[in-house]
Amino acid sequence: MNAVHAMLEAYTQDKAHEYVGEPLTPEELSKQCMDAVEDVQNGNFYTVEEALEIFKPIRETVTLEQLKKEQNFTGIDRAEFDALAKELDIQESYEALIGQL
Repeated sequence: MNAVHAMLEAYTQDKAHEYVGEPLTPEELSKQCMDAVEDVQNGNFYTVEEALEIFKPIRETVTLEQLKKEQNFTGIDRAEFDALAKELDIQESYEALIGQL
């Protein structure tokens, strides 16, 4: 537990300028530390390598083409869409439908 306290102290000193909100009470801090220890004991954690693979940094910019490729976007089948719209027999104007949103 001393190691956890030392790590927390070092972390809070490094991140103090980023901290926003109310400070944790000693009870809240103790609970978070105990939860973290329990997670480690139960194997409920990511290695640094796993975390870097799973949690990608936020990009400054992204293009529509990049998003389409990343999300395997295939678009719609226009003929199928038009057939469905015809089958629904929507009588309202586009403006009226959008106004209902």
